Amino acid sequence: MTDDVSVVQRAVRKILGPLIVSAASVGLAFWLFAYTQHDIDQDARLRFDSQAADAKHIIEKRLRSYVGVTYGLKALFAARGSLSRAEFHRYVESLDLKQNYPGFEVLNYARHIQAREKRHLEEEVRRDTSLDPRGYPEFMIKPPGNRPEHHVLIYLEPMVGNEFAFGLDIGSTDVRAKAINRLRDTGELISSGRLLSVGKDRFVGLAMRLTVYRDGARLNTVDDRRAAFVGTVGAGYDVRNLMTGVLDETTMTSMRYRLYDAGTVGEDRTEKQQLTLLYDSAQKADGVPRDDVAMPSGASHFDAMLPFELAGRTWELHFSAPQSAFVQRADAQLPWLVLAGGLLSSALLFGVLYSFASSRERAVALAGEITRELRESEMSLADAQQLARLGSWALDMNAREMTCSAETLRILGLEPSAAPLPYDAFLSRLHPVDRVAFDAAVALSAGMATTGSLEYRLEHGGSDERWVHFILQPLPDSNGAQLRGTIMDVTERKRAEQTERESAVQIRDLLRRLVSVQEAERRRLAADLHDLVGQNLSVLGIGLETIRGSLPDKTARNSAKTFDDMAQLMKETMGSVRQVMSDLRPPLLDDYGLYKAIEWHARQFELRTGLPVSVHGDTLQPRPAPEVELAMFRIVQEALTNAAKHAAASQARIALTTGAGRVRLVIEDNGRGVLPVHGANDRPHAGWGMAVMRERAEAVGGGMRVECPRKGTRIIVEVAAGDQNHPG
Repeated sequence: MTDDVSVVQRAVRKILGPLIVSAASVGLAFWLFAYTQHDIDQDARLRFDSQAADAKHIIEKRLRSYVGVTYGLKALFAARGSLSRAEFHRYVESLDLKQNYPGFEVLNYARHIQAREKRHLEEEVRRDTSLDPRGYPEFMIKPPGNRPEHHVLIYLEPMVGNEFAFGLDIGSTDVRAKAINRLRDTGELISSGRLLSVGKDRFVGLAMRLTVYRDGARLNTVDDRRAAFVGTVGAGYDVRNLMTGVLDETTMTSMRYRLYDAGTVGEDRTEKQQLTLLYDSAQKADGVPRDDVAMPSGASHFDAMLPFELAGRTWELHFSAPQSAFVQRADAQLPWLVLAGGLLSSALLFGVLYSFASSRERAVALAGEITRELRESEMSLADAQQLARLGSWALDMNAREMTCSAETLRILGLEPSAAPLPYDAFLSRLHPVDRVAFDAAVALSAGMATTGSLEYRLEHGGSDERWVHFILQPLPDSNGAQLRGTIMDVTERKRAEQTERESAVQIRDLLRRLVSVQEAERRRLAADLHDLVGQNLSVLGIGLETIRGSLPDKTARNSAKTFDDMAQLMKETMGSVRQVMSDLRPPLLDDYGLYKAIEWHARQFELRTGLPVSVHGDTLQPRPAPEVELAMFRIVQEALTNAAKHAAASQARIALTTGAGRVRLVIEDNGRGVLPVHGANDRPHAGWGMAVMRERAEAVGGGMRVECPRKGTRIIVEVAAGDQNHPG
């Protein structure tokens, strides 16, 4: 009976350990399954969020481009003072709305008049034959009624299909009148915020309006704006046509997106207030969107809401998509593969542990197997050292003997041997010039207990040098008496580095020639613009005045405004040509030097961008070499462009000094700065603009560095002045 109990106890002890370990392994497998599943879900969510953000950017850009047309119409009224029906028609026709802006249903202009001007306006429109020789004899303001003021739609394009709105007083109701008065007092773009149905069974969509003020009037206060108010321009959009084709159908097939109006900007929206649905990509039928398309029940899906502001209102884009659309087939199978692998590993682990516990003989056999594998590992290590050309060694400082691997002896050119290598024999394999330095490095590493990394030449009878890389490391608790390390043949790397240095010199020379050819081409283009375009424009101007003088007095008076407009256009064109010539090759740079050219460019840049730029320093005498002046001028142009475009700076400062045969240029601004600084100074991580400036500086033998003080960015360029062959 006792023997039976002992047998059972031994069996239980033998199986209990493997069972516990296997249970833990199974638990780990399920944890890995859950972790992998969660990671895949997170990755799918990130892809969905990224795609939704890209789609929101595209849709917002499309909407803002349409709003830009309305602003352009307002600018046309402001620039011309008053606009005839024919001019309004030609402007809208030139936009080619059907091709370029298919979402537009109508562009219109509503003139603001007082009640006493009502009859005069009706007579004026009836007699207007600029587009229709018959005029508009039946025109009248509608709806009829006596109101203190009117906002009458007198221009509509296209007119066909929109005749019902011709003469409509859009301020005829109290609600509309209040909206127009708010628009008049603020001058901001307003939107209907909801879908509008206009005409029988005809769906238009959104409507937006902008104020038109009298040209040149003061607009500082509300009273000023009311006094200058002359009317409004507006647009009607078919949201479905506007959104058609805005997103790539091939990449967004699984994504559903809906556009909502969420109310006025800054308005506190309560939970009871409903969003206004403007567009639903899932709805294929015409008509008002109903928001009644539901996701498949039981299917996991992603949702995202991305808001933006436009026309004084908050808009929301709601994106939704099934989760399966963003999980690749291989990713969906991965958690199950992990679980299956974990369970299989658990079973194998149980079998191995049970086998280990089964018999002492098995353990002895396993020890023998481990010993064999250890010997194979040592052989593999030797093979790996040979493949990597990396040898190992150990140095006894007291005995001055080294234990070297076979690869170390091969690198040193010695025969394989199990006997220790005398330290002096090892030193004799180094180049005579490097022996003393290596011995001193070994003594320093042993005395300071620090790791060292060194490269020296080997004694070699041939013409080509051989280089090796050493790593020295004192053994712990040896008080510097024992060192170990590695040796690697780096001859090929040294040759590659030398080739790279030679290539860098060639590339720099090529870059200098490229910049020289580029500037020569710019100079040629500027000359061609001056000789051809400039002269031709001057001849055209003279011919225009000649034609104007040869006309009869009555014709000349009738055409005076047209001739004035053409003369002004000719003047502006010549100014633009001169600006292009100056940008291609500033004449001040050749005639008056770098400092004057920088001063001129700073003034022009300030006029164009509104960014104040101060220039400090003195005219460089004697002047630097031409290529130095040109390179530094181009660097100034690029740095100022970055400050205005990317840094959001409010002021910039340029300092130009010289001394000790070097020219020093400092450009700094108070913008948001460049972070991190090491990224701006690191060639592989620098942005395109920084890389261009750095290459220009290096092409003329100089250097550039970027600093970030507490606020802003400072770019410092130092270049040798070069051959001073300019005239004084």
